[in-house]
Amino acid sequence: DPALILSDAHTVQFDPHADLWLDVDAFESLASHDDLTDLQSAVALYRGAFLEGFYDDWVINERYRLESLFFEVLTRLMTGYEARGEPDAALAIALQLLNHDPLREDAHRLAMRAYCRLGQRNAALDQYRRCREVIRAELGAEPMVETTELYQAILEGRFAVEPVPKAPPVEVPAVEPSAPSGWSPLDVRAPGRLVGRERELAFLHRCWQEVRAGQGGLALISGEAGLGKTRLVETFASRLRWQGVRVLWGRCYEFERLLPYQPIAEALRTLLPALTPAELADFPAWSVAEVARLVPEVSERYPGLPAPAPVGPDREQARLFDGVARFLATLSSRGACLIVLEDLHWASESTLQLLHYLVRRLSRHPVLLVGTLRPEAMHRQHPLWNLQQPLVRAGLARTCPLKPLSPEAVERLVVEMSGAGEAVIPLARRLYRESEGNPFFVIEMVKALFETGLIRLEEGVWWGDFSRISQEAWPLPVGLSAAIQARVRRLSDNAQEALHLAAVLGREFDFELLNAVWGRGEEATLDALDEMLRHRIVDEGTGPMGRDYAFTHHKIQEAVYAGIPRRRRQHAHARVGATMERLYRSQREELASELAFHFLQGRSLDASLTEKAITYLLQAGDRARGLYAHCEAIDFYRQALTLLKEQGAYERAARTLMKLGLTHHIAFDFRQARRAYEEGFALWQRAGTARSVVPPPAPHALRVAWDSPLTLDPILADDVASASVIEQLFSGLVELSPEMDVVPDLARSWEVLEGGRTYIFHLREDGRWSDGRPVTAGDFVYAWKRLLNPATGSPIAHRLFDIKGARAFHRGEVGEEGVGVWAADEATLVVELERPTSYFVHLLAIPAAYPLPRHRVEAYGEAWTEVGKITTNGPFNLEAWNQGESIVLSRNPTYHSRFGGNARQVELFLIEDPPARLARYEADGLDILDLWGLPPPEMDRARQRHAGEYVSVPVPRTSYLGFHTGRPPFDDLRVRRAFVLAVDRERLAAEAMRSYHFPATGGFIPPGIPGHSPGIGLPYDPERAQHLLAEAGYPGGRDLPPVVCLTSGSTTVSEHLQAQWRENLGVEVRWERVDYGRLRRRIEGEPPHLFILSWGAAYPDPDFFLRVSPIRPDSRWRDETYEGLVEQARRVTDQGARMALYRQADRMLIEEAVVMPLTYGRAHLLVKPWVKQFPLSAVSQWFWKEVVIAPH
Repeated sequence: DPALILSDAHTVQFDPHADLWLDVDAFESLASHDDLTDLQSAVALYRGAFLEGFYDDWVINERYRLESLFFEVLTRLMTGYEARGEPDAALAIALQLLNHDPLREDAHRLAMRAYCRLGQRNAALDQYRRCREVIRAELGAEPMVETTELYQAILEGRFAVEPVPKAPPVEVPAVEPSAPSGWSPLDVRAPGRLVGRERELAFLHRCWQEVRAGQGGLALISGEAGLGKTRLVETFASRLRWQGVRVLWGRCYEFERLLPYQPIAEALRTLLPALTPAELADFPAWSVAEVARLVPEVSERYPGLPAPAPVGPDREQARLFDGVARFLATLSSRGACLIVLEDLHWASESTLQLLHYLVRRLSRHPVLLVGTLRPEAMHRQHPLWNLQQPLVRAGLARTCPLKPLSPEAVERLVVEMSGAGEAVIPLARRLYRESEGNPFFVIEMVKALFETGLIRLEEGVWWGDFSRISQEAWPLPVGLSAAIQARVRRLSDNAQEALHLAAVLGREFDFELLNAVWGRGEEATLDALDEMLRHRIVDEGTGPMGRDYAFTHHKIQEAVYAGIPRRRRQHAHARVGATMERLYRSQREELASELAFHFLQGRSLDASLTEKAITYLLQAGDRARGLYAHCEAIDFYRQALTLLKEQGAYERAARTLMKLGLTHHIAFDFRQARRAYEEGFALWQRAGTARSVVPPPAPHALRVAWDSPLTLDPILADDVASASVIEQLFSGLVELSPEMDVVPDLARSWEVLEGGRTYIFHLREDGRWSDGRPVTAGDFVYAWKRLLNPATGSPIAHRLFDIKGARAFHRGEVGEEGVGVWAADEATLVVELERPTSYFVHLLAIPAAYPLPRHRVEAYGEAWTEVGKITTNGPFNLEAWNQGESIVLSRNPTYHSRFGGNARQVELFLIEDPPARLARYEADGLDILDLWGLPPPEMDRARQRHAGEYVSVPVPRTSYLGFHTGRPPFDDLRVRRAFVLAVDRERLAAEAMRSYHFPATGGFIPPGIPGHSPGIGLPYDPERAQHLLAEAGYPGGRDLPPVVCLTSGSTTVSEHLQAQWRENLGVEVRWERVDYGRLRRRIEGEPPHLFILSWGAAYPDPDFFLRVSPIRPDSRWRDETYEGLVEQARRVTDQGARMALYRQADRMLIEEAVVMPLTYGRAHLLVKPWVKQFPLSAVSQWFWKEVVIAPH
């Protein structure tokens, strides 16, 4: 009635002048009186928690205030009755107060006194024992001294038990009996009270008291489906919510499009709406950034936070775990909090690892984690058992098995639901027999009775012939599945059809997908959903998953799914998979695991779907591996492997086994890695007998613009132009495929022994140098020792320092016999490492690990790489090299492996000027053009003119500005930091680079490489930069020595940097643009003050950036702490700990301003339309033996 309500933009309230009686108003008025009659009336008015079921802040505060006032009224009333000499009335009120708060010792003492005065000494002693039991259980303490002294006095007969003379009885106003409170289970708003779970609630309450005392832990509620685990925890959580406790809630799912850690991410997501940016500012920024990786909405809601790490193969598990733990610890410092994780029996192993970490890390913080699980859904080797047992032994976890309800509890439940009193007892007993005490079964059966009209609700009371229903044959299914199927059959045919498809989609689902799969139109889909909602089979989704709809219980979804005929179910999965591919085209990689599941289920009906299942399983495995979820990755790879073997796709199966072995290897599980490798080698040999069809020869050479190589000697090449050509001329033990997989090359197999410290490589029999001589294990030994020999002067010798004795030999501390590499025979190479190294197999794919033709090197010395003298063992030979003009490579007829492409020759045009390269491409003189170095405006025009030929991929490469830290003025940290703080890298990437590259706001390790640290870069702060420069003695740039900066790239970046330094610091820098060879020679000989270079990954490990890269020698910077971190990271076998050490080292580089990362890379290429096959990877764009050129 609008007449009763007053409202404005800020307030909604009842009109205080309206003719309206408010129970809260009357309660507060009566509670303010001293008259016991008024206080008793106030108690009668208090019917329970204020607005139960609502959790707005103002509701919670008002609820708590009114409850406190109620307790105060009870206290005044019981003491008033005691003072008036009415022990029976005082006792009744004291017991009422204890029913609400069993820890009130004043009420316990009053009850003890009242029992004594009523002549019930034993009851008084029992009251003390109950008091002591609850205080011990809940608080782990003894009752107060006053309570114990009263007990001793009663026990010893020192307390007078004679009755006190009675005062005139108090007239208590009659309270009208409350209306019947029965409810229908079909009513979504039906309140319902938790029945028969007092023991379990007490268990949770004890756990909470320990948390309040500062002892965090894990409480596990176990029980079969339908016993009420969720309802129990919801009731417990509700009691805490109205006390103002933060409650976070997440759930695991059997099959959904979810990532590892999803339930914990979901729980964190429930916290988002309650946190303001101001509150988040008090949290450690790095921990919020880690949380944002699980909950991207954090970054969207609060854009000021550090940017999350880009998607990539980033295995930063330790930092992620630590960040989440630190976030929750900070949250709990503001008040104890409850985290609920449902259905842990479906949790991924990565989720359980994070849970285990949180339980241990938060054990001294007021955080209670409550998990629910179904033991019957867990096999003996389920990882949850391995998590639970050690935590229980350590006192960090407690378990509470949930049993079925007792017959008495079922009777109480049915009596309360019905409002019909004892009339429903026969029905309750029948329900117990059929349900065996499972409350979900009970409710489902009662729903069926209501839906068939055997029971109805009238004026708050159930009506029906309960005696006949309980004795005769009644149409109530005796099993839950049958009960659910009976409910489903009451839907219309259309609604049932839609429901079956919804069950295939999962526990929660979106309208868009269901509508598209069903294909009946939006109106029909909405009508079907409305019908499901009316029958309480689904609810509109309001949970943290954000889906549109959800089944009201997972058993309903499971029962409906199980009831679909097998063939129809397979057909539905195939339809869902195809529809998802169409609807979510840009999200296929993200949804790979769900797509794989649907196509796996559908392939039995349609064998053509097997290929899709394989593709998505492999994508899901790669994605899981990139999220440091090795266990899930392994599971996906194994499923794909099974299908590949069924198809006889031996080469793909072998490659998948290499992925599997590599995943185990990276996780330092060398025993499992060895098994996967051995199986992969066997399949690799089998695959070698089934060569794929090679297209006819190319109409001409593959033509590419190139920088002049500085060398073709594998042990001397530290530049991209040289190394990339060397990779076409030589082969190593392994190679890196376009898919970033390590696959056998000259090594037909290998063994990993002694916990990853020893490798034995078995070479192929058909490996030949281009002059026909066999490639032997001795050629590798010779090459590696030549690389490490200090007399060679190799700039890349440190790349093999993982080999035992390699560093000592390079320093001249031991002879070459001390190096841990030798040939057991001509085809067997043995390598010993200083310690297990997860990236060692990757390392073997780079030129530094290639063999050398000893007979040629010793015959020609340094001239051995010249045309006519060089001998190679890779896919191509060096046919011609016209200095400054071109290089021609031709196919090596002795090459041991296959060519997937048809290029017989590769012609490299040595054109230094980027615009001249573009002109040649546009004249059809090039087939491939790398746009690197082309000014961004020219790149824009090239992309527009050749839009159909443009290709771009992200690459793990960092472009950076290096400082000569040993030369004034950059030997002063303040000057280096000033130059960094004066540069806006966001603006540099957006304006100067036209967003062709990403701004490097993180560390030197780029995105896509494990250990990348987003957001750690020094911020753009020109005022601070000016202050530091002035503090160093150069205010406004005055008196600063002349500064020279060298670059070999486009002038675009240098011009932008100069403009910012001029504007923000008043500094002019002299720029010199030289070719890369001269740049390297200057840096190594007479280094400039500043230089711009880039460094890209040859293998996906931070070691290649922080140890192998030349940033330290180039910058003349040494720091024992940094070197200690990098060396320690090489020794640690735990990947999480390794990444943490690398991040510390990376942060040092940034804080010390040794380098200023400018941009993170993307490769931008133009590829002619007649180039039909041109594999790309993040590490390399040059797989020339795989290129296919069509006639044109």
